[in-house]
Amino acid sequence: MPEPGDKAILNKIVEVFNHFNEVIGVGLSGSRARDDADECSDFDFVILAEQEVPCAQRRKAVCENYGVEEFPYFDVDHGTCIDDSIVIKGARCEIIWMNVPFVTSYLRSLESNFGCDEFLPGGLLNTVPLFDPEHVIATLKSEVPPYSEERAVYRIKQHLGHAHFHMYVLRWLETAAFRKDYFCFFRHARDLVEDFITCSFALNRLWFSAEKRVIEILSSLDLMPGNVTERLNSIIMHTGENSDLNHCLMNMKGLFREIAAIADNEHPDSGFPLRWE
Repeated sequence: MPEPGDKAILNKIVEVFNHFNEVIGVGLSGSRARDDADECSDFDFVILAEQEVPCAQRRKAVCENYGVEEFPYFDVDHGTCIDDSIVIKGARCEIIWMNVPFVTSYLRSLESNFGCDEFLPGGLLNTVPLFDPEHVIATLKSEVPPYSEERAVYRIKQHLGHAHFHMYVLRWLETAAFRKDYFCFFRHARDLVEDFITCSFALNRLWFSAEKRVIEILSSLDLMPGNVTERLNSIIMHTGENSDLNHCLMNMKGLFREIAAIADNEHPDSGFPLRWE
């Protein structure tokens, strides 16, 4: 439940964005909607525009007129939404603008568009209405399709393939670790971790909606290698034996070998790469 101070911020956001004629809905998203916020958490708000999102100049002018104190960043276009950052009543707020017809079309395309970013459907499913007289948020949620087996197989295969590429790029480190080329290693290791996380959510047929505490979330999923949280954290932080590049690469291969075997057991004959030498 929101704290008293939080309620004042929620009410102020609704007040500010009701001054836009285009706005037909306001929702709370992110960690505060999931009720796992901490003292570092900001506020995430979904602002639904009936058609086109108002231009940046007008958005900023209206916000300034109604109490917005700062704009840490503004008008970042993510393709499916436009992102503004504001400070109001001392609170950092991410404003996620969505064009309802565009988002509706995007959600309907998910039945066949398997390669797209999955943050939008996952984030929408967690959104809590604050102002929504026409129940637009509920309508958009109803457009999010179930996570199909076909989608899961496609995304597992896609990201295991990505991982195979990154493993190939890193292979030279097995015989050249003495160079301590940490930039190359960390860059591709980061991509490997992201591929592993995407495979994990696809394998468990869940929309991936949050980066926060994602490693902890993995440990609660049914289809996972053992001790996944401890193993991934050690790889990411390069602690223990993973401080050695060769050991780190070997342990990443081990995680992919295990998740590929689990995926193959769930979806036999899907052609997942099983060799991770």
